[in-house]
Amino acid sequence: MSRDATRRSSLLGALGLLASGLGVLALSQSRSSWPGPARSRALVLPLTVGPRSVGKPLPDLVLVDHEGRALTLGALRGRPVWLAFLRGAYCAYCREQLVQLRARAAEVARSGVQLIAVTPDPPAISARLRRELALPFPFLSDPGEQAVTALCGGLAHCQLLVDPEGMVRWTGASESWSESPAPEALLETARWLGSEQL
Repeated sequence: MSRDATRRSSLLGALGLLASGLGVLALSQSRSSWPGPARSRALVLPLTVGPRSVGKPLPDLVLVDHEGRALTLGALRGRPVWLAFLRGAYCAYCREQLVQLRARAAEVARSGVQLIAVTPDPPAISARLRRELALPFPFLSDPGEQAVTALCGGLAHCQLLVDPEGMVRWTGASESWSESPAPEALLETARWLGSEQL
């Protein structure tokens, strides 16, 4: 196959992916917003069509953590935040995903990234699940599903990356965790968001 034919084939393949409903979000900002040599770097993650929260601040919704303490989403500032929305304690696939996140939790914490799980379960159930799976990161309760609706279009399996200024920079939502990006890619991007603020 000639070089031109190979290029045409690659282009058609890329167009096919776009037509199938997948997009790409480049995490980059203008030179005036992101000082330093890393400002020209753009990281990309697959973006599932649906949520429209990218580029917007976290809403000022008040949720309750697994210990019963109130927390305003819009107050999550100062470091990158990785929000993982799940169906709840009854979901076997969600438990598997939480175990995968647990394996990365120490590295996430060392990177200065705050990992938070969000479910519609009441705090007591979240606390019990957290103990059962020995999870070191906090849970937030979203009983009315206001947060998942506002940020993920109501799709239960959803992950967001938020920069230290409280702006949503990436979101991926689907009905299945099998379509989620690898935790390594999410962690690398969250770490980059934090380093760009230094």
